[in-house]
Amino acid sequence: MKTFFRILSLLIFVFLVSCSNIEKTYKNNLSKGISNNKINIFENNDGNLAFKIEENGKSFTYEAKLFDENKDFITFSFIEISKNLSMNNLREIKVFSNDNWEKIQTEIFNELIPRNSNEGILFLINFFEFVGYRDSEGDIVFKSLEEAPKNIEIVEKFDDKKFNDFTLNKVEEFCKNETGNVIFLTSDIEKSQMPYVYYNTKSKKLVSIYNSYEGGENHQSISYLLVRNIAGLINNPVTVGGRLIFYIYNSAAVLTTQGVKVSKESHNLIKSEEIMDTESFLKKISKKVSKKPYKGSLEFLIDGEDFFHDFIESIKNAEKQILIRTYIFDNDDYAVKIADLLKEKSNEVEVKVLMDEIGSMTAAITNPATPMPLGFNPPKRIDKYLEKNSKVKTRTAKNPWFTVDHNKVMLFDDKYAYMGGMNIGKEYRYEWHDMMIKTEGPIVGVLREDFEEAWAHAGVLGDLSYFGKMITRDETYKFESSKRYIDILPIYTKTGKTEILDVTLQAIKDSKKEIIIESAYFSDDKILKELVKAKNRGVDVTIILPYWGNHNIMNAGNIAKANILIKSGIKVYLYPKMNHVKASLFDGFAMVGTANYDKFSMRVNQEINFCFWDKETVETLKKSLFEKDIDKSMRLTGEFQLNFEDYIWEKIANQL
Repeated sequence: MKTFFRILSLLIFVFLVSCSNIEKTYKNNLSKGISNNKINIFENNDGNLAFKIEENGKSFTYEAKLFDENKDFITFSFIEISKNLSMNNLREIKVFSNDNWEKIQTEIFNELIPRNSNEGILFLINFFEFVGYRDSEGDIVFKSLEEAPKNIEIVEKFDDKKFNDFTLNKVEEFCKNETGNVIFLTSDIEKSQMPYVYYNTKSKKLVSIYNSYEGGENHQSISYLLVRNIAGLINNPVTVGGRLIFYIYNSAAVLTTQGVKVSKESHNLIKSEEIMDTESFLKKISKKVSKKPYKGSLEFLIDGEDFFHDFIESIKNAEKQILIRTYIFDNDDYAVKIADLLKEKSNEVEVKVLMDEIGSMTAAITNPATPMPLGFNPPKRIDKYLEKNSKVKTRTAKNPWFTVDHNKVMLFDDKYAYMGGMNIGKEYRYEWHDMMIKTEGPIVGVLREDFEEAWAHAGVLGDLSYFGKMITRDETYKFESSKRYIDILPIYTKTGKTEILDVTLQAIKDSKKEIIIESAYFSDDKILKELVKAKNRGVDVTIILPYWGNHNIMNAGNIAKANILIKSGIKVYLYPKMNHVKASLFDGFAMVGTANYDKFSMRVNQEINFCFWDKETVETLKKSLFEKDIDKSMRLTGEFQLNFEDYIWEKIANQL
């Protein structure tokens, strides 16, 4: 019997290797065909594109879809392997050389880029960002945002839509005598990643066609994590034991509080015009939290463009020190670009990077949806890549019992900091809706000392160094800012503390007029029960979830909870893409930070949220985030149909 299983395992292994080699052959031939312009391109009856390569007497076929499920044109597509593609009823499509495409682009950039050599245009197109400007001779120069001269003033921005509309006019003029659809070969610079642009002469639509990307290997594994965490028992015995006890306790607490009974009370109660008594509320929660309010300023940076442009400038302008604490430091091309900036800057200032081991490892084996350059080989370990040929110091936060350090905090020169939902990777720059908060003032001293404690904990001495740092903690902040300071209360989830959960529950109980919660994952029944009670008191409750998230299990949890919310008369909105924002509003009290509305964030992980109640700042958050997101989202008016499998996944989601 043992021999049979060994033979079976060997056959499975040979099959998987064979499949992998076939995929690799298709990929290699596609890349060679693109480079040598030896691909025949057709349209099929579905209106999609078909590609055929003849190599050594063999045929290799590929396909690129041009429509979504609603039969609407998409703006970009990938060339994917299609081994069973039928070559019947295919229409060969006219292909223009790259000279024609370069001519169109030259005309566009000549019109767009200012004549003044001190002015430039920021282009945010095709998942890349670059600055176009003219040198002293009047010639057009393109540089990445990081390399652009500091004297260039950005006078206008062109995103994909704006640039596409401008390009469309030029392409339409060029193709005015064409009766059929056409393909443009792109320039040599673009060819490796985006080799083709498709133009539909009837619908006047452009579709960028990308070469599909397989990504690199990652040699870390679950077994590697197990070994690392067993080793962690040696230098972190106290915290490993403490986290186990805390984990078991909170898992039991979740099991005993599962299930929400939908009230039969009317959902059309008159809305209250009263709001929470903030002073009374703060007195209540002062007994539940470990910190007092600190002074500081808050600036909301919504989505990747706002945050990463600011973040990159902060790296370039740092004078003494950069401290980064992140759940994920990815190994995609955008994260590597950030890593390269940090490596270069480490020759001038101290740079420390603390990343979570599970978060960074799992991200490294998952490719982003947006394309990466063909031939890009991601580093196997981003921490080692950061250290190589640089003065960057890195440490990884260990994961006893698979708990994680979910913080995303970046500090510069002990003057200001960022915190919020964004990790370092391409998803956060281009794909997801998210928010970071930039802060100055004495609150920065708290974040600095939090970092130093976590950094010490991840070191060789582990618990010993961690407890020593806790004893010598110094939150002194030595700088003055011209920005207006408000009261900011930092609250935590960490071993032995569920402050974020406790404050959230109390805020729901004390709310009288309005509650808005925006979160990627929503699976805590205890919070859900209090929201139902709040709705039955007449509070206007709104929940904003992603239309579809990045974890299928958590999606099932969101759907099940959405049904309960809708039955209870609570308004549920689905944001049109992955929504990773973590923000809440309870009358005049707001909360932002790193924590989701799930068990791990509320009870198990290492998390930090900021609470504030300054009227002007709360109103800014409401208008710049919540109101805009509700306008962009679709309100659910009916319940999802769930099957038995969905209920099983929901029970699992409750424990995550």
